[in-house]
Amino acid sequence: MIKRYLFKYFIAPKLVKNYTRWYLETRNWKKNDWRNWVASEYERLKNSSWTLRRFPKLRDTKFEDLVNLPVLRKYVEAPEDFPTVMKYRSTGTVDQKTIKLSKNDAERIILGIGRQIWLIRGEPKYRNALLMGSLGLASGEFMNYVSYIIAKNALFIVGGNWREHIKDIIKKGPYDLIGTPLPYYYDFLTNFKHDVYWDLTFWSSSGDIMTAKIRNLVVNKGISLGKIFYPVDNYGTSECIMLGMEIPPNIVESVQYTPETSILMLKKENGELVNIFDAKPGDRGEAVITPLFDYMVPNYALNDIIEVTSSESQFGLPTIKVIGRKGVKVDIELKTLGKISGYFSMYSRLMGVVIDGRRLNDFFGKNFDTEAIIFAKEKNEKVALLIYVERKIDYSVFLEKLKEDKDLNYLVEDIKNNILEIELIPEPEVIREIFEYYYNRYGLQATVPRVIIMASDCEC
Repeated sequence: MIKRYLFKYFIAPKLVKNYTRWYLETRNWKKNDWRNWVASEYERLKNSSWTLRRFPKLRDTKFEDLVNLPVLRKYVEAPEDFPTVMKYRSTGTVDQKTIKLSKNDAERIILGIGRQIWLIRGEPKYRNALLMGSLGLASGEFMNYVSYIIAKNALFIVGGNWREHIKDIIKKGPYDLIGTPLPYYYDFLTNFKHDVYWDLTFWSSSGDIMTAKIRNLVVNKGISLGKIFYPVDNYGTSECIMLGMEIPPNIVESVQYTPETSILMLKKENGELVNIFDAKPGDRGEAVITPLFDYMVPNYALNDIIEVTSSESQFGLPTIKVIGRKGVKVDIELKTLGKISGYFSMYSRLMGVVIDGRRLNDFFGKNFDTEAIIFAKEKNEKVALLIYVERKIDYSVFLEKLKEDKDLNYLVEDIKNNILEIELIPEPEVIREIFEYYYNRYGLQATVPRVIIMASDCEC
């Protein structure tokens, strides 16, 4: 209790002053200014004793050399004597690991978050926040403390136990920020029936991709109450907490890169590494990061596919769209479908057919108000997509909408050319079971496999 009291009344105000000062210093920076700052921070931080103990060759590298270094698939944990102020476990959807943050690391993360709050709000804090998170995981541990920093007042609820705190939630409203991992977010958004919001409220989520269906739910809930609700997607990773943030109303359906926390690169399909500051709109590849922390793991692959949407936003930074996971093994047993074997990849090519899982999920959300789980496999010299949805969809209407979609209409030609067949299967129980399986196994920050490329010997 004493520790929290000291943090709330003595440390938090200093951190707000620091990120306000940082915002004022950087608000007119252009892309080259940010690039130069990130490069200078790399030169400074690469020489920490903890980093050099694990990666001694970094001493002789420069910022520009990172694109020539190998990509790491295995996270190398910090030394035992690292000055840790916060420690947590990653969810383990890909590879579970222990992450340690120093006091300096935590302050850098707050600089980035605080600067972006200024860009969204035009002031240093939200009025009143309702926050949820799981203690022991990155979002919960960090959110628990950051609540004292990002809002004048805040109510933090452990886990998704909001039903046990309805009276407190009502009493301590109204809120202009709702911030939770996506599963809590969806549950609260659809089931909490009281109006406890300001006329302009931001709904911030993390953990998994924010689909078009969820965006529509947020916006429409605001409309039903005569208010404006903005979704705020966050691209968070265990390794650096915050990698990107949506900045509504100026940057929507994309996130702006957060340079305070990491160096971001793309590994393109041809194996080339490209620094985010050199990438062009439309460039797509696997996200590779070097955390700008007291202990840095160089060129660590996140198993996420990202796409550059702007090389420089009005705030001087690149923006990206998170497509989703890549090449993660799937081997599960379901009551509804039996044994499922294959791999999860939100962007892949199968027999020449491009399967863009992010755009397909958004397509179903925008046009049919449903989540979708897609199973892809080779079948009789063609590609078969079995798409599970939450309600019956008329196939002819589906094809018409697909023809109208400029990003996905190539699939209609694939169908006409007899290299692709699509089956729409209205079974919400399948979707529900897959979500529940992953949340129960990995926690509520787990990434749900929305596109599964089936093993050749799988019968499903």
